[in-house]
Amino acid sequence: MKRNNREKINKVILSVIIAVVMVSSIIGFLYGTNGNENILKYDIKNKTYSFIRENNMYILAIDKQKIGFYYLPFDINFNMSDEISDKIRTSKAVYITFNPETAYGEYIDVARFDLTNGLAGKNIYPVNGITANNAKYNLPIVNCENATSFIPVIFMKDSNQTSLSIENNCIKFEGKNIDFIKFRDLVLYKLYGIL
Repeated sequence: MKRNNREKINKVILSVIIAVVMVSSIIGFLYGTNGNENILKYDIKNKTYSFIRENNMYILAIDKQKIGFYYLPFDINFNMSDEISDKIRTSKAVYITFNPETAYGEYIDVARFDLTNGLAGKNIYPVNGITANNAKYNLPIVNCENATSFIPVIFMKDSNQTSLSIENNCIKFEGKNIDFIKFRDLVLYKLYGIL
């Protein structure tokens, strides 16, 4: 009888210990997690930037504005020369053009729409265009021949190779799919002095 009581007491003690461990684990999980898990901090050029993850974008407060980015600065795998960023930054207006028959139209549309808003936020007047007539787009014909030192052209062109170049005031970005979204982010990172 004493043995049965002893076994019952041991089982009760073991159950209490397991319950205490489980409850403390749950409490530790609930109170131990970082409440700021949606805030990502990056040190760039000796300055700390706090990105807030919100609706599948990274929001950054800059110059009393909230700017949304699809990619963090170090997720963009190509670079922009100072010549290109300076050309955009010092212009009062910019043409943004593309081939309307591109296979990546939806990516280019998102990139140029967001880029249009981002440029306007820096007092750069964007003018959208297409390189050839197309019934889907009611936009003027714009190509690299329209580029001037006062109004450069940004030409988004589909290609299997990712490249970014400038020639005769025409900035050519070549890429595919999400490359165009990353290009949009890179332009804004450069314009706002983050990269």
